[in-house]
Amino acid sequence: MPPREFSQAPFLDESGKHKLITSNAVARWAASNYQVSNGVLIDRTQILDVSKHSEEGDRLVCERQDITAQRAIDILSSPKGIPPAAILLTDTGHETGRAMGLAVRADLPVLYKSTRV
Repeated sequence: MPPREFSQAPFLDESGKHKLITSNAVARWAASNYQVSNGVLIDRTQILDVSKHSEEGDRLVCERQDITAQRAIDILSSPKGIPPAAILLTDTGHETGRAMGLAVRADLPVLYKSTRV
């Protein structure tokens, strides 16, 4: 999503927990809310309503900011089920912690490179 070309971003829900909105969820929301006469009413929509169109692959996992590159690789490339879209690095490792960074599947090449000795 412009201006930085991110396709996912964390947000806080009404209970103060971090959730993830993805460009895929936005596309699914837009398609389900399209009205032939006047398009999609984006300016009156809450992000929480859009996030209800998220799927399993749009998941966010929270981890402490000091996890290892290998742990991030393991999470983002999980062979069991569908891996999450992103890891939110927080000061506590919990979904209510202070956001410190975000790792996504597109970061895997850099993470793999950082594990080489």
